[in-house]
Amino acid sequence: MTSEPPIRFEADLPRLTLRRRTLPCGLEVVIHPDHAAPQVTTSVTYRVGSSDETPAHTGFAHLFEHLFKSSAERLGGHHYDVLRRAGASEANASTSADRTAYHETLPANQLGLALWIESDRMGYFLPDFEAQRLTTQQSVVRAERRQRYEDVPYGSARFAVACALWPEGHPLRHMTIGLHADI
Repeated sequence: MTSEPPIRFEADLPRLTLRRRTLPCGLEVVIHPDHAAPQVTTSVTYRVGSSDETPAHTGFAHLFEHLFKSSAERLGGHHYDVLRRAGASEANASTSADRTAYHETLPANQLGLALWIESDRMGYFLPDFEAQRLTTQQSVVRAERRQRYEDVPYGSARFAVACALWPEGHPLRHMTIGLHADI
């Protein structure tokens, strides 16, 4: 045993200056200016995830993430190509039990493009929806499930742990990736 006090990591964390605003449509905007690099990151987070699913419809939030990130009516579903050509260093999405998020990092002078793409994604998802896109993304999500959980050592352990921790019908009992039959 040592008599030294515990290390306090939070002392090393930067203090973030956040500006918040709620738009008339209900969209909450949080801005953190950081001029250390000539980049901008946009992150759009929806408060919906796999815990909002019913037991017979697991994996829907994650499937929807895939459908939504490949949607953009005015860009023909090619917004990742447009972001890359604009110098984006990253563009991705993720789903958890309680949220689904989309983000991209690109040169600061491309903020307007990033916001326009998010607007396109929000406003034109349904007009752009096609059955073929659904079938394609179902295959992609099933392949992701196999790659991350079924074809790796102990990959299925996460499913077993969730089932051991949570009772039948609990919103956290199933994994975000979902079951093959439900996807």
